[in-house]
Amino acid sequence: MARKKILIPGGNWDELFLIEAAHKLGLEVITSGFKKDALGHAHAEKYIYADSSDMDAMLKIAQDEHIDYMCSSAFDLAYVSTAYVCEKLGLPGHDSLDTVLTIHQKDRFKRLARKIGLSSPIAEAFDGRDSAMKYLKEHFDAGSQKLIMKPIDGGGGRGISEVSSFEECSLAVDKAFDGSRAKRIVIEPYITGRLHSASVFLVDRRAVFCFVEEGFVNPENHYGVMCAISPAKDKSEIEQQLVAEFEKIAEALNLVDGKMHANFIVDASGKVWILEMHRRCSGDTYSRFVEYSTGIKWNEWIVKSECGMNVKDFPCGVEQKGYHMYYVAAPKSNGTYQETVINNSLRPMVRSSCFNYKKGDEVTNYKIRKLGVIHLDFPSYEEMREVAENLDRYFKVIVEEK
Repeated sequence: MARKKILIPGGNWDELFLIEAAHKLGLEVITSGFKKDALGHAHAEKYIYADSSDMDAMLKIAQDEHIDYMCSSAFDLAYVSTAYVCEKLGLPGHDSLDTVLTIHQKDRFKRLARKIGLSSPIAEAFDGRDSAMKYLKEHFDAGSQKLIMKPIDGGGGRGISEVSSFEECSLAVDKAFDGSRAKRIVIEPYITGRLHSASVFLVDRRAVFCFVEEGFVNPENHYGVMCAISPAKDKSEIEQQLVAEFEKIAEALNLVDGKMHANFIVDASGKVWILEMHRRCSGDTYSRFVEYSTGIKWNEWIVKSECGMNVKDFPCGVEQKGYHMYYVAAPKSNGTYQETVINNSLRPMVRSSCFNYKKGDEVTNYKIRKLGVIHLDFPSYEEMREVAENLDRYFKVIVEEK
């Protein structure tokens, strides 16, 4: 009997673990993407070259290959393609395309947040430079606080800027529009506080599991996470607020079962401010982070839910155990990659690593480049946090500049 087929766009390191999970479920895997040497393709039964963000290209592959399921990759625009294909072909396990766009496009998400009273900074949306500049001129004439502007789509910190004066706005607006495929941006107040992320698993629109961590940003790109630790020290207080917010949006949009993720700030008063949410696979081998911290086979549950399989037996209420960190090897310049050096004191704590760059590979656009991910286990929270706050002391990414 022929195995059922699943299409997983992308084929990068995060999709590699989804491919492994799909195989454990007995599925035949087809991957796509324009990066022909991505790590995952060699582990799939078939690779088809295509842009995973091209909805019609993904639809054609799905039709030609007679796929039964589709699972999203760690890329927002590929997740939109996934929703589009599943809606067109009536495949299970996904929200409607309209719902996916509401969650993944920041202007639509901010409108929903305001409508349902989500704890999120109030944002203004713009589809033209002139209207954005007019708003900013009026805003700074009123002498308000620092602002942040972002493209409504994309990720990895692309196109994001902070501004403290009107003189900074022109370049920031151009940068935001340049970073948006849809040519739309949002402008919102800058919230001071600690950066966190959280993943929940929804069953019947209830969060039956909540994973909370704290992130530390890349000095070269303040909107790209370079390290995260589990658990967040104030997890229990954060979780009480977060679960209510996740369930609020799940009810409002009637979300299907499966994972959901949020990036948020915790301010000095302990209040949670949700910046954005998504339902795709999280990047930077995040599924390993969840699995190492909880024992839950996170990739398998993602694949099962996106195939529309029964997930009512998800292990509810599992807690984060031990002290776990992931570190993203991020370069400080362009050039030729040599190696990533780990301080000898950390070597016994390394649990696994995954690199998509090898010695001799050329590094370009270094501010958003991620060369690899290292996962570590620590004996105590204090030791883990000390490393997270002093990454340059413990890790060296060596790139030979030209």
